[in-house]
Amino acid sequence: MLFTSGTVVVLVLVGAITTVGAAAAAPTLVQLDVGTVVTDLSADGLLAVGSFGGGGFRWTAATGVVDLGGTGVTGVSADGTTLVGTANDANGIHNAAVWLKDKSWRLLGSFNASSKSCDADLSSTFGVSGTTAVGLIQDGCKFAHAGAWSLPSGAVRDLGSMGNGYSRANGISEDGSVIFGWQDQSDGERTGAMWNTKSGVETVLKNGAGFLGEAQGCNADCSFMVGGPMCEEAVGPQEAWVRDATGTVKCLPVHDMTTDLVATVALTTSTDGRVVGGQATSQVNGSQAWLWLDGKPVLLIDHLKGLGVDVSAWTQMCSVTSMSDDMTVLGGFGFVVTTNPNTTDWSSISPDDGFIKAGRFHATPSSSTVGQIAIHGFVITLDKPLLAEA
Repeated sequence: MLFTSGTVVVLVLVGAITTVGAAAAAPTLVQLDVGTVVTDLSADGLLAVGSFGGGGFRWTAATGVVDLGGTGVTGVSADGTTLVGTANDANGIHNAAVWLKDKSWRLLGSFNASSKSCDADLSSTFGVSGTTAVGLIQDGCKFAHAGAWSLPSGAVRDLGSMGNGYSRANGISEDGSVIFGWQDQSDGERTGAMWNTKSGVETVLKNGAGFLGEAQGCNADCSFMVGGPMCEEAVGPQEAWVRDATGTVKCLPVHDMTTDLVATVALTTSTDGRVVGGQATSQVNGSQAWLWLDGKPVLLIDHLKGLGVDVSAWTQMCSVTSMSDDMTVLGGFGFVVTTNPNTTDWSSISPDDGFIKAGRFHATPSSSTVGQIAIHGFVITLDKPLLAEA
């Protein structure tokens, strides 16, 4: 059965009509509008947010994709009420911003009113707890730190950086006590980092004596954190990682991509750290969405096929960027073959164009892809939580 809401295509198994965010009668795959990249989900999975060629959007099963203006939505609070991203000022400079209503945004600025942009970028947000937005603040091209804005006041706090390196915040725990992201080392190596907002202490994340790659996501209280691409003690291409509250790290392998693997990144995790979503990119296969179930790698598109979901429209499912708290809803994006692409829009590309980028997410087409392809966001609703017993 095929249902449409505007240009949103909903692929539903025959006889299975479901509400996103609740256990489905059968697994469902929602293909969002062309050009969309789902960057985040609310905790219940009922709201998806993201970016497309012209700005930011929000999506629910009832409304379809709604254009919010700005230049992109990068994060949503757990309760779905606070959306953050970027928007341009009157001079076309990209600013961290919080969405107000319709296509209106409040710009959050950078260190202070005299801060200078680097090219067209002054600041950006990548996560929000409801009362705190986090991201990157800049003053010219030589000074960039992780930053946090108090909401609704907009007061900004420089989280600092070790040495003279750059740093950035990618997200924050629901209670605002832990912020995570990356810190550049003196040799330019980009490593995972976390900040305790009560003590103000920054901690560089390690696995034994070696560094971890940037922290990309965490569960509600950040007792489990995930990231990549780098898991220093790993053997071979096991670059994604999951870390628990004690600091114990598990490197996450992939298979069938070992000979030409470029990078493996974990982006989202379940409450207990047993289910992790992300992507792995290789020179031949491009970017592919992966799940790790108790550490075992599972290619998302193969998992969906095994559940009876029709994925024939998708030439690649590139990334799992977000997951609902109950592990029944997954958000992400991938490539769909199209015979009528809008070639002037970044949302429709050929493999020769290299890669697609939206906020801190990116994807690379497979070298075997023939013809034109277009990027689409997706929302997947499962009939039971991942790892649930049959």
